[in-house]
Amino acid sequence: TTLYPDAIRQTLQGLSNVDDYYIEVTTDNFGMDDLIIHMAIKSMSIEVEKIIADSFRSHLRIVPKLTFNTKSEIQAVKNNLKSRKPIDFVDNRITI
Repeated sequence: TTLYPDAIRQTLQGLSNVDDYYIEVTTDNFGMDDLIIHMAIKSMSIEVEKIIADSFRSHLRIVPKLTFNTKSEIQAVKNNLKSRKPIDFVDNRITI
């Protein structure tokens, strides 16, 4: 399945519970791409997690791994000192 970062961003921006986020792509043990969404949400509950997963399922047809962090942890990654602009897409795939 081909996923575009803008489609992921649109899905996240449509969720009122998501306070901040960044998207990470890694390589799993089988050499396949693995999508992880790191997010800070306003109030954590099982219902909120289900709403987020259902939104991804309906818009992108997949549910990526979801990790919940504090807003300060998200901001630390997004405002990396190596870049002048905030980063919301991190590519940690291994290239062979």
